[in-house]
Amino acid sequence: MASLGVARSWRDAAAQGVCGVDSDVASGRWFGSESHVSTTGWVFIAGCLCTSGINDAEARFEAVGYAATGLDRYGLVRERSSGCGTTFGRGGEMPMAERQHPLMIGATAADPKRAVYIWNAIRKYFNEADLKMEYALYSTYDALCAAVLDGHVDIAWNAPMAHAQLLLQSPGACRTLAMRDSDEDVHSLIVARADAAIVDLDDLRGRRLALGVGISSELYLLPVSQLAEDGFDIASDCELVELETTEYSNLQRWVDDRAIFGAMMDGRADAGVIFEPWMGYLLRRYELAADDIVEVWRTRPYCHCAYTSGPSLGDADAERFVELLVAMDPEEPEIAEMMRMEHLTRWVRATDDGWSDLMGAVRNAGLVGKIF
Repeated sequence: MASLGVARSWRDAAAQGVCGVDSDVASGRWFGSESHVSTTGWVFIAGCLCTSGINDAEARFEAVGYAATGLDRYGLVRERSSGCGTTFGRGGEMPMAERQHPLMIGATAADPKRAVYIWNAIRKYFNEADLKMEYALYSTYDALCAAVLDGHVDIAWNAPMAHAQLLLQSPGACRTLAMRDSDEDVHSLIVARADAAIVDLDDLRGRRLALGVGISSELYLLPVSQLAEDGFDIASDCELVELETTEYSNLQRWVDDRAIFGAMMDGRADAGVIFEPWMGYLLRRYELAADDIVEVWRTRPYCHCAYTSGPSLGDADAERFVELLVAMDPEEPEIAEMMRMEHLTRWVRATDDGWSDLMGAVRNAGLVGKIF
């Protein structure tokens, strides 16, 4: 599958036959989608579950032990301090300057089979590059982010909301490290059928608009916030279409791009908010040409998923991690397959700036700390 980096707009993608979302969409396995965010559950699968030397039962037992006792797998007592800071010590001793244990990376297990392949490949790469790492797969972003703030995870691979929430709750302690090339400068769009006679926001006034649920970064928070800046109030300037939510494997309910586009195509909505990387897939699904759909409006560019460093990660380790990450060779077969499954062609450095609009939208919605 070609990368999103090849075609930067949905019209280019349609013309080139490129799509940022492949057949995995049909089974809900979209890359980094916040369809996988949940407010339930603490259970996680320890990274050692998939590495040599520790069997499944032992891995689960150890994972529970860490959460219950506050001991990490290396025997370090980790205590929550004020804010999101974490203090480390072994019998009251100060932590050593040099890393004494593997880097711990955390992610969610929305699709466990694919996640295990992806993270085994990444783990192998870093270990062969002499930066020892392990990984842990969590059931929810809430659990993952709690582990970051408590110091059990050094770096998290996060969806946009989880990443923004960590930045908001820990100024300076949690930072943006890197992202996929496909996460850079993405947009949310308002689109309509060409026969709907909607070409701009003025035409949308009084018409029916379909959006995602109120905690969706790309299908609600970002577009609603920026529409307001452009003088369009969704509460009074249009009729909102209520769509049925779908329950995902983590028990969270979402309205996704397929549901929104479907409502627009069958006449329940006049226009809908769509995350741009979905457009190629949706056009093909409905056998449409690019000219059959009108782009009415788009958000400012923003960044999507990201690696978030936690309070436990020092600057030197953070820089070493990013240096190795961006140096991955996409021509190496195992790396190429991992990148194909994770929907990228290369890793790139990132800063907090790419999530500033989302952080503002989260603040304005009063959601800081309420959902990851």
